[in-house]
Amino acid sequence: MKPHVVFVDEDLTVLNRLRQQLMPQADAWGMIFAPGAEDALMVLEDKPVDVVISRSNLSGMGGVRLLERVRSLQPRASRILMGGTDLKDQVLSVVGPVHQIVDGSDIDSITDCLDRLLRMQATLDRPKLRQLVSGVETLPSPSDAYYRLIDLLDRDDASIKEVGELVSQEMAMSAQLLKLTNSAMFALPTPVTHAAQAVQVLGFDVVRRIALLAGVFELFEGTPEVQANITRLGQNSLGIGQLCGEIARMENLPQEVVAQAECAGLMAHLGMLLLLSEYGDQYLETLKLIDDEGVSIIEAERMAYGASHAEVGAYLLGLWGFSTPIVEAVVFHHEPQLLQGKELSASGVLHAAQFLATPRAVQAGSSQEIAAMLSEGVNVPYFEGLGLTHRLIAWRQKADEMRTAGTLR
Repeated sequence: MKPHVVFVDEDLTVLNRLRQQLMPQADAWGMIFAPGAEDALMVLEDKPVDVVISRSNLSGMGGVRLLERVRSLQPRASRILMGGTDLKDQVLSVVGPVHQIVDGSDIDSITDCLDRLLRMQATLDRPKLRQLVSGVETLPSPSDAYYRLIDLLDRDDASIKEVGELVSQEMAMSAQLLKLTNSAMFALPTPVTHAAQAVQVLGFDVVRRIALLAGVFELFEGTPEVQANITRLGQNSLGIGQLCGEIARMENLPQEVVAQAECAGLMAHLGMLLLLSEYGDQYLETLKLIDDEGVSIIEAERMAYGASHAEVGAYLLGLWGFSTPIVEAVVFHHEPQLLQGKELSASGVLHAAQFLATPRAVQAGSSQEIAAMLSEGVNVPYFEGLGLTHRLIAWRQKADEMRTAGTLR
């Protein structure tokens, strides 16, 4: 069955040109061209669609407002805004009504974006994954306070005081923030007892990462043993997120990719949280297959549940409205070669970071270091294809520096 894509633009000349330029895709995509927001909404009320791609400057409600309506009407549909790069700072955040922004004047950008999006959707629309997720009694969803916090953190003028006050108002999120702040990872000399104090002590950037993570981790619980694993996972996720940012900056990636990589690092093991919370000790037994059967964690999870933690986590992030590059990075973080990209992306950064965050198996500078990374699970051929194999050593050294400083465990 073809995926259905709705294109929305009030300029009929532009819309007809799009229709003409996209004719080569007619066999692969079912395309609907709507000459306005109301026309698009009528389509959405009539049939399920996979993607809505709208011009930003629609009259009346505007493109962003239309995509907000799309999120309400069909939350599983991907939402793309067509406009210039100047829009990115205005509307593209970690989570929100807009999954992605493309240059509306560049047909190659539009088709490339849709190709990647639809390929990711196909990965997340497998029957076994749907069966696994539908078997969960109540799918977790972040609180309204979490979304308000995300909006605040995305503002350039956000202050430490505002963030502290907002977190303090949400008891569960505040408790998780304090739990992570007082963990061994930060080794603070005295306990932190208030959310606002945590913001003052750790600084805005660190608290931003913790708050993002805490808002999600508060949704999951289990037996004491499972809860201990969840807490440990949270601490590891903080370190992976920070290492992702460091690697992305070392490679001079655009700031938006740095932010995407950091967030994806924090959220990479969200699927593990759901599996731990839902299956508890059974999931811990599943992890033993890695050593007992000599399989990867992805293979062990698919054998037991029909889907991996990467796929489950990406599915949840998509439902919650996280931006497409973050969802994409999470779903492919164990299999970056499936992206088929020619440049280092947030997913490639995350793939390296999750393994390099673990202490090295061989001595630094050893001729066997790359081979050791391969045995640890790093997809070395993927980085060879990008011409970045030599950079793995530098990234490992950065991870070692962070471990010495106590930000990786």
